[in-house]
Amino acid sequence: MIYNLHFDAEYVYSDELRDSNCELLTSMILNIWRDHCCFLIAEQEIDNYLEVIDTFPPQLGIKWRTALSTYKVFNIDNCYKPLREFPDLIAVANNYSKPMIDLIIVPNNYDRLGFTTALNYQAIDGLDIAKSHSIPSSNTYDKIYNTCNRDITGSETIDDIWDSKFSKLARTCSVITIIDRYLGLNIYQDSDTKKTSLEVFVDKILSHSNECSITIYTSHITNSSNGNSLPTDKNDCRTFFENFIRRKLSSKPKFNQIIINLEINICSESYFRTIAHDRFITFDKHTINLGVGMEIFRQNAVKATTCTLRYIGNTNFSPILNELIKNRILSVR
Repeated sequence: MIYNLHFDAEYVYSDELRDSNCELLTSMILNIWRDHCCFLIAEQEIDNYLEVIDTFPPQLGIKWRTALSTYKVFNIDNCYKPLREFPDLIAVANNYSKPMIDLIIVPNNYDRLGFTTALNYQAIDGLDIAKSHSIPSSNTYDKIYNTCNRDITGSETIDDIWDSKFSKLARTCSVITIIDRYLGLNIYQDSDTKKTSLEVFVDKILSHSNECSITIYTSHITNSSNGNSLPTDKNDCRTFFENFIRRKLSSKPKFNQIIINLEINICSESYFRTIAHDRFITFDKHTINLGVGMEIFRQNAVKATTCTLRYIGNTNFSPILNELIKNRILSVR
């Protein structure tokens, strides 16, 4: 699960990002953002952020600029208001219920919205608002470091797994990339008898309203020991996936409004097996490394499996993807 983080320009203006603890504080915030969060930001405020960041000590300024240009962000222009314009915490929670902000950071000397010198953290309707030094006391911080990467036990439903592992990623993503050796084979085996894992996944994506693209890399398995194998002939394989996309996916309500592109890429089994054994479901800047991969959405009993969320820069996702891109034998849209 990813968590949604927010602080407005007033926080960036605060003196604590320049005091003796600023390097430690900056590292804590930026590491949380990079590894576990999407920063919800109003694009109309970006120039204000950058103006202040340019006054930071050079090394800190570079870190903040890198974060804004590299880490995951999502635009909230449609509902953004500076904190100083809210009368109380209830108004803040009501305003940000749609983007579902988890944690708002305010300066340590903040004295609005009921905060006092003695009060450092408040929670309302699932929204945490914390002064900087009390971030580790927030519910969001506890969830990040104690529940975020819990494995799937096998007792959950697909809906449970989606809500706990995928939903917030899907709400703020624009690019989804799936690397799964067996996905193409499973689609071929299931398409005539039951809803495929990709159909279930797409249905979940369509339940959110933001546009995104989905790109898949899978293997040309033609000698399966478990059910039917993909057609050996590449043209037959192409025909199958073109028909599958047309009949099972693009005909879905809202598909053409939300899925701006869906592409299935096939690589040779000998090559795929060698370089891409791990299975990734990647949403923009974060990837879920799932032991059973997309099979978790297959219409079978949910299996216990490992499940970890990481920033893609800390994984081997990108080099694997680059190798697969160069070695496609078939691409279908």
